[in-house]
Amino acid sequence: MKAEVSRTVDSVSQRIVELLREGREREKRQSSFYRRLAAAAEDEGRPDDVERLNELLADEQHHLSRLTARLLELGDQPPDLPPGEGTANLEGWEAEARAREAGEVAFYKSALTRSLDDRTRDILQEILHSECHHREQLRGKWMSA
Repeated sequence: MKAEVSRTVDSVSQRIVELLREGREREKRQSSFYRRLAAAAEDEGRPDDVERLNELLADEQHHLSRLTARLLELGDQPPDLPPGEGTANLEGWEAEARAREAGEVAFYKSALTRSLDDRTRDILQEILHSECHHREQLRGKWMSA
């Protein structure tokens, strides 16, 4: 019986690690997306967009850091993530960003339906809260320090 319980814990822990790794990949893509857009807005002299995009970028980087830290706490060695690719197109960026944020909200809502430890659940709930604000307002600075 003891070995069976141990396997269950290991299985749950491994699923949490996989979930957190997927979250890191998603946050890296979001960070790269906002970084490219912020640079393009800077190049085009659009200070309001620069501010909004940098706020979103800061939150996404914070999400990435929180997920990475949690993986390290769980004893995982998260792999390096490749730099983001793609081009930045400021035309229609808000519609694309809102759609991407809706995907993030769906991911975190789904993640929170799984068996999680309390610490991981708290982190994912905090990120979900931030992502909901991103989707609705396309502004950042929703993460606490």
